[in-house]
Amino acid sequence: MVLNRVPRIDDVENLLRLVRVVGVEAEWQGEDLHLDSSGLKPEQLPADLVEKLRGAILLLGPLAAAFGRVSCVSPGGCPIGRRSFDVHWSVLEAAGFRVREDSSSIDILKSRQVEDQVVYLEEASVTATENALLLFSALGGGTIRNPAREPHVLAVVDFLRELGCRIELHPLYYRVLSGVGERKEEVEFDVPPDYIDAGTLAIATAVTHGSVRLLGVGQQDLMGVIPRAGAVRESSFGPVKAGCRSKPPEWSTPRSSPPVRGHCFPPTWCRW
Repeated sequence: MVLNRVPRIDDVENLLRLVRVVGVEAEWQGEDLHLDSSGLKPEQLPADLVEKLRGAILLLGPLAAAFGRVSCVSPGGCPIGRRSFDVHWSVLEAAGFRVREDSSSIDILKSRQVEDQVVYLEEASVTATENALLLFSALGGGTIRNPAREPHVLAVVDFLRELGCRIELHPLYYRVLSGVGERKEEVEFDVPPDYIDAGTLAIATAVTHGSVRLLGVGQQDLMGVIPRAGAVRESSFGPVKAGCRSKPPEWSTPRSSPPVRGHCFPPTWCRW
């Protein structure tokens, strides 16, 4: 598998250290990341790395699906302090896993078989939605009610579809209809741009009466910003040009959960 345009930041490097422990081969080639998980093995995740990275929570679903059990310290690394993982535990429990958590550790064990895996997220959490997508895709199916709809969540859907998953998107739920398929050819996936960074640059350019070309960013990545910041699309897949209008933009309260990255629910109400 090849992931193109991966930011080589500390969180990514720490995540790679973690996946290498469980048998994943990872090699940088420029800004692209080559991965091979054929040697996946049930090793203990190092406490010092898990405690640095809240994103380590996203490994628990796939590892639990692969081995039936996973134990580690509680993921840390969040600058605003410790936050509950309860919504993640509801995902695992809906799939038949027993979760035991204390002040410093987590133990997840497959305890029962579930035919129709359905979870309602009490909080539309981004990482819990991603964990559910990864877990249900590994297990062959499941339904997520009240999911998050941020662009990076939908990027996970795009990625899983590249792996052969069939996923239905509905305004009220996501449904994994079939899991990861057998693929002989190498999968290649373009990591989407950071829409928050791109939007910040577009807005900063507009309010300072400047001009900037944002390479690797498309109009679909800035749907909530372009009409307000004065950015225009130069081509369907080309750079976005941001600048200031002749008069200050009129800002309004944005709609919740806008359609992003081409995943517009109406009028079909679902995507396969």
